[in-house]
Amino acid sequence: MICSSAIKGLGRKYNEPTKFETPNQANIPAKKALKEASATQLKVGLYSIIGICYYLSDEFDFAIENYSKFLTLAKKSNEKEGELVALSMLGIVFRNKGDLDKALEYYQKSLVISKEINDKKMEAATFFSIGLTYQMKKALDIAENNYKEALRIFREIDDKEGIAKSLGNLGLVYQANGILDEAIGYYQSALKLNEEIGRKKGVAAQINNIGSVYEAKGEKEKALKYFEDALKIIIQIGTQKEIEKVKENIKRLKGE
Repeated sequence: MICSSAIKGLGRKYNEPTKFETPNQANIPAKKALKEASATQLKVGLYSIIGICYYLSDEFDFAIENYSKFLTLAKKSNEKEGELVALSMLGIVFRNKGDLDKALEYYQKSLVISKEINDKKMEAATFFSIGLTYQMKKALDIAENNYKEALRIFREIDDKEGIAKSLGNLGLVYQANGILDEAIGYYQSALKLNEEIGRKKGVAAQINNIGSVYEAKGEKEKALKYFEDALKIIIQIGTQKEIEKVKENIKRLKGE
């Protein structure tokens, strides 16, 4: 768990457990440390930890509260990198909360700062997040443009995981627009790159996506083969929700 591993040392300091059943439990030592913290930089870090713990617990309002405090302190101390992280995380939290317009507002602010401090990786990641948000809004043309901009920058900095994710999501956009051959081309490119970098989750996702295109094209035997191949991988590394999603694809094709 991200938040618990980040504050195990705090747990030991405040005689709190260092193993947590839920992300919220990991907040206990962080909150105690926050009460004693005087340095702004330490407070910023603690608000970040508390924010991610609430986010992972789906306590979005509390996550927003703590990331907002993180953002305020980062602004006051002119910590542009911290401000960038806070804005990006607020965008993510609002997107997951379903407030897509608010998410875009924070992503646009994040984009300005990432360009200002020449953080290419965050700039590309922000374009990707904007693309994802517009995809959720069904504004596919805008989503495509942002994914392509993310892809351009990820290629510029040779971020292979970012390239693979951008290619895969461009495939989703083309598939949603009914341009199936183009979609498969993007999925296959993403699959190849995920295989090269050993990113099994990405491999499984792209194999499943290719299967979904073949299903849409009416080629059920091909689709079934891809779904079954995806399932073999996802069983090893995926969550139960991801496993069930692929199993449902297989059941649908088998008419079960």
